[in-house]
Amino acid sequence: MITEVSIIPLLAKWREGCDLLKAGHSILLHAPRYYGKRSLLRAMGEELSRSAGAAVVNITSRRITPVPTLDFASIWESVVAQMGFTSRSAVRDVHSFEEAFRALLEGSKRRIQVNLTGCGRGNEARHKALLGIFNNLLLEETRRQCNRLSVAAIDDYSLFHYNIAMAPESDLAYFEKLYCSTLSASDVCAVIRKTGAGKPDDDITVSTAAAIQEIAGGHFGLTANLIAFALNMISGESDPSKVSSMLRERAWSSNVIEGLSAALSQDPESLSETALEYVEPKNPEAFSARLHVLRELGILVREGPSSKLVLCRGVITDLVRETKGSAVHQLQRVGSIGTEAGPRVFAADKLDFDEDDFVVVCLSDLHCSADQYRFEISYRGGAINRGAASLASLLREDLEKLHLLGRVDLLILPGDIVGNGKSDEYDRAESLLLNLIAELELKIDNVVIVPGNHDVDWQPGKTAVLEPNGAVSKEAYYRFRRLLRKPDGEVEIAKVRSRSGRRTLLVIGFDSNVVEGPAAGGIGFVSSSAFNIAQRHIQTVRNDADDPYVWLVVHHHVFAASSAAVEAAEKKKVSVLANSAEFQAKAIGWSAELIVHGHEHQPSVTVARKWPVDEGDEFAPLIVVGAGSVSARRELLGEFSRNQYFIIYRRKNDVILRSRCMGDQGTSFVAHDDLIIPANKASTMKLRDSLEPMSP
Repeated sequence: MITEVSIIPLLAKWREGCDLLKAGHSILLHAPRYYGKRSLLRAMGEELSRSAGAAVVNITSRRITPVPTLDFASIWESVVAQMGFTSRSAVRDVHSFEEAFRALLEGSKRRIQVNLTGCGRGNEARHKALLGIFNNLLLEETRRQCNRLSVAAIDDYSLFHYNIAMAPESDLAYFEKLYCSTLSASDVCAVIRKTGAGKPDDDITVSTAAAIQEIAGGHFGLTANLIAFALNMISGESDPSKVSSMLRERAWSSNVIEGLSAALSQDPESLSETALEYVEPKNPEAFSARLHVLRELGILVREGPSSKLVLCRGVITDLVRETKGSAVHQLQRVGSIGTEAGPRVFAADKLDFDEDDFVVVCLSDLHCSADQYRFEISYRGGAINRGAASLASLLREDLEKLHLLGRVDLLILPGDIVGNGKSDEYDRAESLLLNLIAELELKIDNVVIVPGNHDVDWQPGKTAVLEPNGAVSKEAYYRFRRLLRKPDGEVEIAKVRSRSGRRTLLVIGFDSNVVEGPAAGGIGFVSSSAFNIAQRHIQTVRNDADDPYVWLVVHHHVFAASSAAVEAAEKKKVSVLANSAEFQAKAIGWSAELIVHGHEHQPSVTVARKWPVDEGDEFAPLIVVGAGSVSARRELLGEFSRNQYFIIYRRKNDVILRSRCMGDQGTSFVAHDDLIIPANKASTMKLRDSLEPMSP
């Protein structure tokens, strides 16, 4: 039985990689997704083990950790297990890992071949960091004139484009770049003949190779799949039309086409439209996110040695056209929560709302600084991330898909508008916000903004106005608010009437940065004066309106959405809303139904009942929504490494939370999870009514 894996050693690219590694070089294999890169590396490692006696170690940079850093302890444990020895090294960080690996090289009697995987969108920083570590080790080996280490690493072009945008490739000088190009009909012929299944003058071999090339378009992974299928299933078939038909059917059922189809479905209309612009070869547009994605997928390929791109021929072109023709935006199903604090039970449900209902967009943790923000912003002082997508445009496209453009009633920004609290960052934020409210067709009065810890300037100038703690300044933040014609203060109030005029939504934003500063970094606290101001406003609105919905907004998390690393806990570098219990008690006392917070970059929803202990007899549900980050760079996002935002609907009897996250391709927002949560008076339990009378 001939398999794709058994075909790999017959490919010229495998031989080229093996020759480089045997000669003492290290390689960085650039190839699109679904090209069989891992199988190539595995086969190269097996060859070096067999012919050169090398000890092969497989390492991945893609590991789930609570923080966006490499887990060196786990990586070292994997190395030790594969090498089959007991290590006395205590590895916890990059320095101890390098020291342990140096000791491994010194003590090993065999050459060590490291196969490094884990590339891919969203993992560029960690993959680049691990490559840099081994680049340093290779440098030391070269200086010592040793040849004890070689490394073969893979990349699907995401790192390639990351390097162009973020850092030069010169710091990976000890890696030879090896590019997987498309395969020609003669390449396919040569592989078939090496299996012994074809002869040089065999017409069937030539016609089969031509059919494979035409259908696969030279796609490396798909071609290997079709070669294996042809040799196993249609050997001896002489009818070219039957051969072609069977190969085409096989291609459409392959994991390659399945994967490409799933990738295109993240942004079907835009990706397919862009791809079809390259039916004929042409020079690519610079800094296009969609072109990068299509290049990473192998849908767009290089035309020979030129810099022009062209759409991959055969079934991949057919797939793109089919995707374009059937690109219909459908809403993801909406789920229902079985109980307020219980498991989510999903069921198909049509999302209807009327003129009595509210639609609110929540965009948290924008981080509008040059080193933290991922999209393009043009402002009066210049621009950052030129060529990247615009957040305002992406949001407009997403809301248009959901038929919500022009229907949003309120925009909530729960803090960390900027990165370091500096005036130039607020210039960018002002430009961004004005674009956002224009695209969402809102007025500035329908925007609630609260400051986050990153909106406070920890290094104010000598003439800056300091906060009461004498350590930090919010001067730039207050200037930003005044430019938007918003008042200063610890509390912001937004009272919104439904389109029918029959319902009122009261949203109260709190500044939770009372103690923020070097002595209490990341610690949130809401002052008693802010609570008093909110109390007066709620009472006034209740006197004027019929039972308004009350929502609260604060930056610091009410319930934790993520865990801190042990090193952070040991150094007391943890973040918390210090008077969270008081905040929750106030919320329940005001009959608030929902709290929105930011800060942790991790989307979360908690529905809890808070026992009032001393006051009242109502055991009311409280919905706490932890917003992610809509625009921070991927390396700042933590375990849920996607940019994300919420659309919140308030209907008559429920709250609907629609989580929208950045798709796999990084070019559009897509459905993440949808929840329906009961939010009416019937869901409030009367404690005393629910208990049996106590015996005397």
